[in-house]
Amino acid sequence: MNITITGKDFNITNDVREFVNSKFHKLDFADGRITNVHVIITVTPTNDILSEIEVHHTANTEPLFVSHEHKDWRISITDAVNKIRDLIVKEEDKLKSKRLREARKKRS
Repeated sequence: MNITITGKDFNITNDVREFVNSKFHKLDFADGRITNVHVIITVTPTNDILSEIEVHHTANTEPLFVSHEHKDWRISITDAVNKIRDLIVKEEDKLKSKRLREARKKRS
């Protein structure tokens, strides 16, 4: 899994990199299926921190995308990672059920 971290009007320090990398351990269950991750951290005009995560997953042709906005950058990143984890689980469940339906049709 290749993780790229970009900051727009936000300074990406070693602390931020370590925090992001530690949070992405939640996605270890899908490590072989996630090819690329792009994290964009932006300061909004209202001085909130917007965390956007784009994940390229082998099961999807389109990348998965989530965002979360909060005053604290740690909470913003944590909530965005939780959202992307839930989305990956949902997409993998959809793929499994699709494969099961196709297998049942073939047996019929």
